[in-house]
Amino acid sequence: MSLKLDLGNIGAVNLASTGDLAKRLQPGIDTLVHFNPQVLNLLGTRIADLPSGTVSSDFTFSAGPAWQVSQTVGITLSVEPEAGCSLGFVKPGGTLFRLNVANNDTPVTAGPGRYYLAIGLQCGLALDAGAQWSNGSFGVSGDVSAGARFRVANYCEVSETATLAEALVQAFSTFVLPLQAESVAAMPDGNYIDFEFFGKLSLGFGATYGFSGLFLAGRSNGEVSASFTSPIGQGLVSAQPSYQVGAGFKVQYDHKGAFRVVAGRNKDSAQDGAVLYLLRGETRNISTTETLGITLGAGAKFQTDASTLAGEIQQAVGAAFPGPSGAKLGASLSGNANSLVGAVNNGVNALLARLDGQKITLEALQSQSAANAALFIYRFDFRNGGLAAYDCAMRGDYARAVTMPGVALDPKSLVEQLYVQKAGLNVQFFDLLKYHDVESYIQRTDISYAGDRTFQVRDTRGVKAVSGLFGKEREADLYFIAESRQAAAVSGVDVRLHAVFREQDNEDASTETSRMLAALGQAPAKPGRVTLDADAVRFSGLTSDRAAAYEGFARAVRDVIGPANSVADVFLASFARYADWVEFDRATDGNPNGDRWPANYPPSDRGQRLLVQTYILSGQHFMDFCAGLKHLASDASGVTDEKQYERLLAAIDGMIHRDFAFPTYFLKPAMVAVMRLAGVAPAITLTAGKG
Repeated sequence: MSLKLDLGNIGAVNLASTGDLAKRLQPGIDTLVHFNPQVLNLLGTRIADLPSGTVSSDFTFSAGPAWQVSQTVGITLSVEPEAGCSLGFVKPGGTLFRLNVANNDTPVTAGPGRYYLAIGLQCGLALDAGAQWSNGSFGVSGDVSAGARFRVANYCEVSETATLAEALVQAFSTFVLPLQAESVAAMPDGNYIDFEFFGKLSLGFGATYGFSGLFLAGRSNGEVSASFTSPIGQGLVSAQPSYQVGAGFKVQYDHKGAFRVVAGRNKDSAQDGAVLYLLRGETRNISTTETLGITLGAGAKFQTDASTLAGEIQQAVGAAFPGPSGAKLGASLSGNANSLVGAVNNGVNALLARLDGQKITLEALQSQSAANAALFIYRFDFRNGGLAAYDCAMRGDYARAVTMPGVALDPKSLVEQLYVQKAGLNVQFFDLLKYHDVESYIQRTDISYAGDRTFQVRDTRGVKAVSGLFGKEREADLYFIAESRQAAAVSGVDVRLHAVFREQDNEDASTETSRMLAALGQAPAKPGRVTLDADAVRFSGLTSDRAAAYEGFARAVRDVIGPANSVADVFLASFARYADWVEFDRATDGNPNGDRWPANYPPSDRGQRLLVQTYILSGQHFMDFCAGLKHLASDASGVTDEKQYERLLAAIDGMIHRDFAFPTYFLKPAMVAVMRLAGVAPAITLTAGKG
């Protein structure tokens, strides 16, 4: 009994007995593979001479074949005679399949001088002895509907000098079946197996660590854009954001569902192994009594500690920036591990939190990812014990496999990236244009922790910044920023404007923050830290009309501070129009000490006048603030215009009044006003706790 290829005039040709399709064929089966006339007419054509698209068809079996692979129980793969299996031909440079890795949809192509036949079987899967799973608690499911079909494909490299007939015999003879380590080990270099199944896997996350964000920041749009082409900026752009730092997952879970595995063989003088991509599978036409999704252990909770976190920070930063500069940066960042622990634990536990539909957040994020997103990427080294780890993964225990010799987990795995997004470091690098190498930059800058896993690296010697106007408390900051996304080109840099407010246990300040959020269309809240994020270019279109700016500020004062304050009530009633400010400016003649006042304007009390004029002068400074911000947002020179930045600083400084309840009293309505004038609805990030 055998499986043969019906090659028309050539005759029926046996497959090599060493290949999976022949040696694993169940006894008593005698079947022929039938090709359509289009293929049969090309059998004598050399592979290199086949035009693209000429070999793309279905094939069938004269009788339904079945093969068995073994785990704890046997798994039978069968093909119905009428099932439309597929055959394709791929020339050098052609696409074999597509994968989405690190949010980049990338074709996997045939390399230079390489030709492939793609063979796809439509298989049913069944387990022996009515088993629930193929490997104890994990593996392929025995509970799927009859008639459900799963694709098992091979991409087989064939010789360019072979005829199509010879190539078909070679490809079918070397075709490997899934779920067996020894079969993958037998695959030729450059071949791939691509298969689907329904099962239960042991998975997890937390074996990698690194940066959830690397940002280039500065005092103008142009400075940030130019920073990407600076020597240091180029280094940051090319830095890998995360690395494997542990030999196992920190959190493990079980996942039942449809999966897809793509494994490619790497075998030459320098390597002997395989790379495996685990993806979500298609659930159409599959019914099961199993409850699908991710299951956590009872009371599962993520909990790291400062010592572990410090070690992982130093390891990841050292790998990203080799040498003394990376060691210094790693030491500075890891020195804040005690402050980071709470934010890291809270961030990761948010991934484990259940949503309204009872899915945990991690599962919901996976389901929202691209269909071909690589949830996990494993790299196996068969020379160092990786074959046993591959076998462990095929049996469904990916969590154990990652702990075994000869295996590495790629940090670009989607699930690991979701973990690093919630646990990793955000580092903002300022003042890059002043330095020519990372070594001197790291040695001569200061690193400060801004909360919420965010650090700022700044040159504080002789460099003025908005945050410096507030002393050590730094209740507010304003800067331009763009994220480094490992893109070498400057084109497409998305520069943002960030306005940050931090609360310092001041109830009045928290109340005003809540009103600011409401004025910006956000639900009122009293967070410890607020970040307003908007497209920087939008502010280059700010109005040059000082009257519009002043009156916009007055409207924001009404919404954020409100008329309940008696002093604000006088300002809003009598000085909310630009014409009122002109009268005030003329009357005071640059000497606003309360003695000179426009006629017929309240109040009459000198002390009250001094308080009211702080509102009026803040409106005046806001007009200058808009003018400075407009220029800095459109600055394309790459070097910040110092006069414009000084103007911006002076305007913000003029809106800071230490004798008020808190220094950001007028800055919050100012940010509401400038967002409205620019026609911007900012993205708003709220962080709980003390700022």
